[in-house]
Amino acid sequence: MSQLKVMLEKPVSGIRLSLFRIIFGLAMIYEVLDYIKIKLVDIGLLQPKLNFAYYPFNFGPLPSSLFKVVILLMLIAAILITIGFHTKKAALYFSISYIYIILLEKAYYNNHLYLFALIALLLSIVSSDEHFSLKQFLSKEKPTWVPRWHLLAMQSQIVLVYFFGGVAKLGADWFTHLEPIKSMSVHIPDGVWYSFIKSEGGLKFFIFGGLALDLLLSLFLFHNKLKWLAIPAIILFNFMNSNIFNDIGIFPYLMLGVLILFINGHEILKFFPSLKTIIPSERLPSKPTEKWIGWLMVIYFTFHCIMPFRGHFFSKNMDWTGIHQSFSWRMKSMSRELVDMKWVVINGESKESIPIEHGKYINDLQINALARNAQAVLDFARFVKAEAIKRKIPKPEVRAQIIVKFNGRDAQEFVKSDIDLASDEYNLSNTKRWLVPLKEY
Repeated sequence: MSQLKVMLEKPVSGIRLSLFRIIFGLAMIYEVLDYIKIKLVDIGLLQPKLNFAYYPFNFGPLPSSLFKVVILLMLIAAILITIGFHTKKAALYFSISYIYIILLEKAYYNNHLYLFALIALLLSIVSSDEHFSLKQFLSKEKPTWVPRWHLLAMQSQIVLVYFFGGVAKLGADWFTHLEPIKSMSVHIPDGVWYSFIKSEGGLKFFIFGGLALDLLLSLFLFHNKLKWLAIPAIILFNFMNSNIFNDIGIFPYLMLGVLILFINGHEILKFFPSLKTIIPSERLPSKPTEKWIGWLMVIYFTFHCIMPFRGHFFSKNMDWTGIHQSFSWRMKSMSRELVDMKWVVINGESKESIPIEHGKYINDLQINALARNAQAVLDFARFVKAEAIKRKIPKPEVRAQIIVKFNGRDAQEFVKSDIDLASDEYNLSNTKRWLVPLKEY
């Protein structure tokens, strides 16, 4: 145990963390500016009549003016992270604000957004502003070394994303039926350089190459020699992902940026010799880590090693039900196409069937969430029932017909269309009674 502590506390150069801080900060400036451009607050979160929040965080969004202040402060925090001024405080605020937005709406969940929040959280703990920072410039002090665990923590977070992304692919759909990539590949235009994926050989290359990258190559990054095999493959696959998938934004580019964390300081100086002139050769030793921070990191990584497995204990097929599918790094583990959706309210006395225009209450992304998340279905059904009661419809029952295509299978119903989804009788503990089982190929 003492040897492990000595290894984790060994002083190392903080140049890699500092360079990554700048890359991440610039990416987050771009991201927040995009939220402002698309009017995420007004159109995305406040315009719908309800939000599909993660339980028990269904406290609703802030008022528009206050929410916009939160977004503006996130932009300022991203700028502070980039320039390295009050970095830890700015990163903590950015992480908390990002997590708040993620928890507000299931429809907007994406693994890369979750990763952004976690990276910011780690930046609020580790020292990433010893180089290329306004803090260093103003203090005019020599930079300190950082404990090895600061760098190892950030590296481990990235490798966990790759590793659990690989674990999510260990199933019959991925190996036997080449899904969901086979279904996704049909949207690739002919003539582009990556259209070879549409062939059987190209599909197998992407399927098995992607799995090897997630499970093996990410671990190679820790090895001084093997990482030079992993890095070109990671660059290739992230570049392909950026062209093939249209819903991952800047994620593949940030994953290219994280590679700086795995290149040794002397290797960086070899590639960029001009940095030698602005990095003092003499540095102060790192400060010892406080005991509570050590325990905090143990709890953090224990939690993130257990969290992705929770769905295997509570849900037979989390990709189909959507239960426990989030926060598990299940990246591109399913392809789901909404074929048709109809909602009706049944008058409990006259038995009249009243169609519901669900698009009047929720946006397109939320409608898609109803086709992939069992909890969202129940949330919307209870909202519709409450609206029916306001309209004086006696003893209303809420029914839905949601037809989807999943991982190349024939279209099928997601929920049973002949039951009252708003009844207290149905909940996540008895999904077998109201969710339709996934059909075989």
